[in-house]
Amino acid sequence: MPLYPAAQTHCINSHLIILSPLCRHLDHHKLWESNEFAVSCFKIIMYSIQAQYSHHVIQQILGHLDLHKRDSPRIRAGIVQVLLEAVAIAAKGSIGK
Repeated sequence: MPLYPAAQTHCINSHLIILSPLCRHLDHHKLWESNEFAVSCFKIIMYSIQAQYSHHVIQQILGHLDLHKRDSPRIRAGIVQVLLEAVAIAAKGSIGK
């Protein structure tokens, strides 16, 4: 049991709050296609949260992918690549590696 659950809740909420603006920034500047920056941003986020909260980030990425269902395959592929990296990091955290 964590000593300060409210502080942990605040920490995860502050990470989740930045996801929508980050996704909009990546959309606006067309950074999903050449997605090195997008992958780096989400890696930082995934490594900075506790493993039990990683599913929230993955849900956000999936939701953003749904918003782009009519966009070009290159944009969707970039989002899927970010999703792949996030899932890989989450899987490592869930098995303790």
